[in-house]
Parts: sequence; C-alpha cells; structure tokens
Amino acid sequence: MRVGPNELITSDPDFMRKMMAVRSSYIRGPWWKAFRFDPARDNLLSMSDDVEHTNLRRKMAFGVTYLSPLKVSYFKMVL
Repeated sequence: MRVGPNELITSDPDFMRKMMAVRSSYIRGPWWKAFRFDPARDNLLSMSDDVEHTNLRRKMAFGVTYLSPLKVSYFKMVL
C-alpha cells in the first residue's frame, strides 16, 4: 500500500522479498535506523546507502560462508 509519494507499507511476504532483493530499486527509509546497536554508527541492518552496504557485506561474506549451516559436512569431517 502506498502511504506517501515515496513510501510503501506491506505485509505481503512475496512483495517484501521483491522490495528486499539484491539490486532492488527500493531503498530503506529512516525507520531502519532503529536497528542500530550503537546510535552513532550504522550496521548491516540499518544502512540505507547501497555502496556502504555492499562493501560491508563483501567484508563479511567469507565468515558467513565459512560458518554456514550448509557446510555441516565439512565440520563433521574435521571433527
């Protein structure tokens, strides 16, 4: 539902996936700043700048991939 010229509200999970998809044309509004752990600094959830968000995701990708639950067979093999 459009609630303003540049604001949408939805409870439809399919539309949420479209809005939150990689390279989506939708941007995060100021509401996301509530997800800051430190009020002075953004984190991955609160960032609205796509370039900063992409850079932080790139830095975190290795750790997330390495610790992915889908890689359980690797950990079983090591243990």
